[in-house]
Amino acid sequence: MVAIKLLFLTVFTLSNSLRGVIPKEPEPLRGAQYAAAENMLKTALKKVIDEDGPEFKLKIVYSVTNKEVSNLSVDTYNVDLFYEGTVRPCKVKIWTRPWTPWIVKGIKIVCDKNLQFEKDF
Repeated sequence: MVAIKLLFLTVFTLSNSLRGVIPKEPEPLRGAQYAAAENMLKTALKKVIDEDGPEFKLKIVYSVTNKEVSNLSVDTYNVDLFYEGTVRPCKVKIWTRPWTPWIVKGIKIVCDKNLQFEKDF
């Protein structure tokens, strides 16, 4: 009887302790959140140019997801960007602080599976 209680208590404790450890899946953005994320991407691409980075121009946004990670909000974009005279499929990650989502803290741009630009602001 004691062994069964210990087993139950162990399973209960383990299942409750893992609740905060299991990472959440990125959530696709829609509607107003999607529009805000698209504006953030345009702002971030302008900031890249201001930082003497390469000149990227947005052609189309296919999807945007958001994930909270270690006090950062990370938006991941699957996009086509004009870069060096051609359209390239790219993945762009922009991180902000949840309490100041309008301020870009960093950006990473990967096109054709090659890192093109990365910077913390």
